[in-house]
Amino acid sequence: MNLFDKKNKRHIVMFDIRTSSIGAFAFKKESGKLPEVLAFSKIPLRLLDAPGSSSMENSVLKTFEDTSKALTSSFKDVIPDMIFVVLSSPWFQSQTRSVKISRESPFIVTQKFLDDIIRDETDLFIKRSEETFSSRADQLEVLECAIMKITLNGYRVTEPIKKNAREMTMSLYLSASRREFIELIRESLIHNFGPVKIELKSEPLALFQILKDMIDCEEGFLTIDVGGEMTEVSLVRNCVIEGVGTFNKGGNFIIRRVASSLSTGLEEALSFIKSKSRGDLKEDIDQKISKILEIAGNEWRDGLVEALKIIGKSNTLPQNLVLTGGASGIEMLKQKSQSAELTPLTILGKPFNVIVFMPQDLESRINPGALDKKDTQLTLPLLLATDLIKNV
Repeated sequence: MNLFDKKNKRHIVMFDIRTSSIGAFAFKKESGKLPEVLAFSKIPLRLLDAPGSSSMENSVLKTFEDTSKALTSSFKDVIPDMIFVVLSSPWFQSQTRSVKISRESPFIVTQKFLDDIIRDETDLFIKRSEETFSSRADQLEVLECAIMKITLNGYRVTEPIKKNAREMTMSLYLSASRREFIELIRESLIHNFGPVKIELKSEPLALFQILKDMIDCEEGFLTIDVGGEMTEVSLVRNCVIEGVGTFNKGGNFIIRRVASSLSTGLEEALSFIKSKSRGDLKEDIDQKISKILEIAGNEWRDGLVEALKIIGKSNTLPQNLVLTGGASGIEMLKQKSQSAELTPLTILGKPFNVIVFMPQDLESRINPGALDKKDTQLTLPLLLATDLIKNV
């Protein structure tokens, strides 16, 4: 089957690089129709007893190559129009920078004026990222430098060029990754797909750009993405990503806790968790797993509380919280996100309004094809793809 028939169609491939798995999707986009999923491949990363940065990166690169080959087996001798690669933590570093210019006399906003500010802010961001990645500036690559918001004299504008102002505020989102890691990703894609345009993105920006059209972004919202090894937290307020943070407890932490408590292997522990979610366990083992998940969930919740305090900078947080990631289907995590321990952090002093989307909730934006419309593990990549492919 030739998935990439070129007649009046655009075809896009998207890779979702996480700490639990590598997912790859092929999409078809036709004028007047919703983008449609044509093919899907997902390979889980090998569960490590004690993951380190080097072992995780090697595992990601090998699994990325395997996932590329699995997707290309669906079609041959065809080059897609575009490939997007979305990185989750810890494969990128990001920062939101707010720049305020104030002058007594009015000034005219020009493209060069904006470009100079962006260049200076990018240089500052790269210097900061050197410490995070333990790398020199020439070993890092900027992925994104996006203007999220510009206000002139206190009013938001979408076209600032040639306008007069005494005061300008600009909010920038910047992201970067290790150049060697990025180059290995590109080499793998070119090897498997041939010469093709490739864009690398960070998850928080792509997710923000689609969710801001689905949830009130002026009021704001939080996104909590439960990855394999990490949980990533993003705070959006006044239609700006105010900050991105992480803590080292993801879905694999829960699996390891079950494995340790039951003195069993990691794969068997994962099987127990899946069986519990389906209601397939006997009563005695179900109760035992429930107790383990409760304790692990409390530890995950405590990590979330600390991350939210840091990212919120002692300010109250928006009421809406979007829970995503492979482990978001664990009902326990949703309950912990609504627990009383988090209530004092919210603007209304009430439990978070936790939102968990399913693929079927996105059918007005994207056609999931043969994908399971109730699989929460597929929601995040479909949300990301909805944003990325809309302008292709």
